Amino acid sequence: MYYTESSFPRWKDNYAKQHYSARSFHDNCTHLEKRILPIFGDIKLKDKKSKCSVFCR
Repeated sequence: MYYTESSFPRWKDNYAKQHYSARSFHDNCTHLEKRILPIFGDIKLKDKKSKCSVFCR
């Protein structure tokens, strides 16, 4: 099972650094750290619904 907050370091190190430009990498990590992870934390990705990202604040 994947969790948002606990899978972020693995995504960052194993995928994002190799596939994003320096600017995109920085911007995406900043958005995740400052906006997305504080709201969703360790929610299971399979439990997250697309409407939740808009209405669950």
